[in-house]
Amino acid sequence: MLSRFPELDTPQFHLSEQILSKKAELGIEQELMAKIAKVSLDDYVSFEMASTDFTESQYEEVLERLAEYTLKGEGEA
Repeated sequence: MLSRFPELDTPQFHLSEQILSKKAELGIEQELMAKIAKVSLDDYVSFEMASTDFTESQYEEVLERLAEYTLKGEGEA
């Protein structure tokens, strides 16, 4: 399906899918996800929307923070 939409075939798009999957797995809202990721709510929404305003490494940092939260047993953000 992405072959019909090459503009979606970016590293950011694939990383945003991982962020959305983690959000679904945790079952929490964007506000808490932003807090866990240590970014503003507006930035978090941009990460979910696969914004190319952020680098791959910034996406990876968000994913690392989400993974740390999960490993801590979903404790305090």
